[in-house]
Amino acid sequence: GKWHNNTHLNNNNPQSAASRMETTIPSLPSNKDRLIAELEFVQCLSAPSYIHHLAQRRYFDNPAFMNFLKYLRYWKKPEYAKYIRYPQCLAFLDILTDDCESAKSFRDEMCKPEFQ
Repeated sequence: GKWHNNTHLNNNNPQSAASRMETTIPSLPSNKDRLIAELEFVQCLSAPSYIHHLAQRRYFDNPAFMNFLKYLRYWKKPEYAKYIRYPQCLAFLDILTDDCESAKSFRDEMCKPEFQ
């Protein structure tokens, strides 16, 4: 789908996010390709329509997926966050991984067909 391409990694800067990461990203995770894939996925969370897509497919009911989202919170650390082009994705990541009642309500609301 349109949210799975990597065009959001390219900008007018001739030095892409991927090449900037080569020399400056700390060791977590150690695999550069995995790091780039995780960056792309985290940034997909900036799109409410993508969150709706995940909610409709009940991903937020899957404990393994929720643990993966919690793991991705490392992107909030400054040494990683500087590569994020869509910082609202970090706010959505917080909401999606929070255990409070309002976060659960948000996940439930995102599942509703009328959200589209």
